[in-house]
Amino acid sequence: MHSERIARRRRATPEPSILPPSRDSSRININRQSVNANPSSCFTRNFLVVVTLVCLVLIAGMIITYAELNKSIARALEQYESHTEHLIVERHQWENGPKGNRGLRKRLDKPIPYVLITHLDDQLAPCDSFQQCSIEMRNMLEAAISLNSDITCNFYVSMDGNIFVGRGWDMVNSYANHSICITLMGDYENLDPTIEQLKRLKLILDYGEQEKYLAADYKIIAQRQVKSTNSPGKKVIDEIKNWKHYYKCGYGYIDKCGNELGMTEENWNGKQ
Repeated sequence: MHSERIARRRRATPEPSILPPSRDSSRININRQSVNANPSSCFTRNFLVVVTLVCLVLIAGMIITYAELNKSIARALEQYESHTEHLIVERHQWENGPKGNRGLRKRLDKPIPYVLITHLDDQLAPCDSFQQCSIEMRNMLEAAISLNSDITCNFYVSMDGNIFVGRGWDMVNSYANHSICITLMGDYENLDPTIEQLKRLKLILDYGEQEKYLAADYKIIAQRQVKSTNSPGKKVIDEIKNWKHYYKCGYGYIDKCGNELGMTEENWNGKQ
């Protein structure tokens, strides 16, 4: 009896399994581990995605900005080249020969109260190219050197819009101490100044005003207002008389040009 009971108990109690865990149970355990690890790994992945997107946006913005900047520069260069090849011709670029007597020149006090506009009335035909006007500049310089002097004015503007630097912003011209002299190359009693000439004339004035070389209330006058001459020609006066800084003084007017500075007619004609 006792032996039968023991045999029954053994049959009722299942034997422990010695087989390895099934694949399904392994997958369940791995999935459980993945679920437990998901929060931090998801955060890391999302953070990397956001950082990558931000970097791509910044890079794209820089590329677009760089492209637009290059387009602007290209447009500016194209516009510059379409107007003129030189625009501002420094003295060393046109001089190419004997130098004027710079020892006679005086420093120009700033801010400058007057802008004196003149023209060249001895030209049979005004120069209209860099080469021709460079020759004209050298001819004027050589004539001045023969008189132990220097080229007369501070700036010269050719018909094609080139600005030739004469005495520049720092040295007194041969007419008057308190002025910048700008000469339009040509005779404009009957000939119209070109659009490019007038643009460059305004460019010089705007630059002088911006850099504080010119007084805030500077006055533009024509040479015929302070001297018995046709310079700068009726056609030029018809243009500048409507400009903001044009000053009605001298011949035909009650006020004398430079009167507030104690200047006389002689002071406007080289006796400084």
